[in-house]
Amino acid sequence: MTYTSDKTDENALRVSMAYISATGDTLTKSGDASSNESSDLFGLNAALLVTHGGHATLTDAKISTSGLGATGAYGYSKGTYINLTNGTIATTGNYGAAAEVSERAMMKVKNTIGSTAGYGAPALKVSKNGGIILVEDSQFTTTGQNAHGVYTSGDVTLTNSTVNAQNTKAAVIRNNNTLTLENATLEGNETGSLPYNIVMYSDADAIGTMGTQQFEAKGSHLISHKGGMFYVTGTRSKITLENTTLEQDKTQPILTIVGNNGTFGWGDPGSNGGHVEMILGNQTLEGNILVDSISDINLSIRDNSTWTGAIDIIDNAEGGTPYKTNADIFIAEGSTWNLTADSKATSVFNLGTINYNGHTITLADGTVMKE
Repeated sequence: MTYTSDKTDENALRVSMAYISATGDTLTKSGDASSNESSDLFGLNAALLVTHGGHATLTDAKISTSGLGATGAYGYSKGTYINLTNGTIATTGNYGAAAEVSERAMMKVKNTIGSTAGYGAPALKVSKNGGIILVEDSQFTTTGQNAHGVYTSGDVTLTNSTVNAQNTKAAVIRNNNTLTLENATLEGNETGSLPYNIVMYSDADAIGTMGTQQFEAKGSHLISHKGGMFYVTGTRSKITLENTTLEQDKTQPILTIVGNNGTFGWGDPGSNGGHVEMILGNQTLEGNILVDSISDINLSIRDNSTWTGAIDIIDNAEGGTPYKTNADIFIAEGSTWNLTADSKATSVFNLGTINYNGHTITLADGTVMKE
């Protein structure tokens, strides 16, 4: 069956408080949204909108949109569930995500090819008040500016899948939410400001609230074509890497944890540092870590992991009050830190191996560790 809409603020197919299951359907949506905000928060102009506890299972579906704010598939509200299998999703308009949920809806996407071409059109998005997107055996690509591969205010899991943002960041994690990769590839190419591949932040009103946002990659591949890999500011984050390959510009830090000037609404300058727990398990990591004085990292190198790089602690650019610790490093038995430059840390607890390579580690109490 074919569902078509060319009207403003209309869905090609809307499922509300009902269950449907279909195979081989085509959904085509043109016509612009009257409000980008309403389109983003409620699926106002999506090709497929499932809402108010509705369930939709579509197999071999072809979803395409060309309007402003015309998302491909959108799930809204708690109890809503979308299952897309063996299909395609293509959006070309600005602000038209491929797949999006909000208000605690859930979507599962399997063996699907998705693409977006517009400005601000992410491949996968979880917006207001969270939700869950599970992606398996799928490929998503974005080509527009500011069209992130993943933008999540909820929980997104990629399994045996690839997401490639060709002209912007690979992923943005907002507030206390998660992005999990297993045997997946996440690729970005930030061509604008803030040249980092994966950005983790909290809104000003969320800073200091309970909870920790999380990024976890296992058996995966992270690629940054421009800039460093991770940028953490104004939030508490946990980053876990296991048997994952990272590619990036080797002249840039692999992880930057700093406060910010408040331009983007990410907290008050001088008090919006980042706080990171980073765990390396069976992981080889190459690259430097940069932390400012109002931020901190607790780095655990374990399970036969190796980190090759250096860590530096710099003054906060906005003159904020220094945090009580800035860099605590633990090296477990069987794991290794290979220094590539003189480094600074609050403390180092070493049960493994440190190869100084002619460099030193200066601790907060003035102790200088060296060969």
